[in-house]
Amino acid sequence: MHASVTGTAASLVTGSSGNTRSLVLPAFDAYAKVTYNYVSAVPEPETYAMLLAGLGLVGMMARRRKSA
Repeated sequence: MHASVTGTAASLVTGSSGNTRSLVLPAFDAYAKVTYNYVSAVPEPETYAMLLAGLGLVGMMARRRKSA
């Protein structure tokens, strides 16, 4: 995350004794930038093979129990 804030102010006083006028001009500028990086994990083919093998074993066990 990056953030930058800058500020300036100017003041002006004019007039003679007893008759003065002042002017204050503040100015501020702010900037912020937020960057999100999302990394999506992509399973490798071996992961799918292990999942299918596990499901196959569970299916075989369920079928055996149902038959017996």
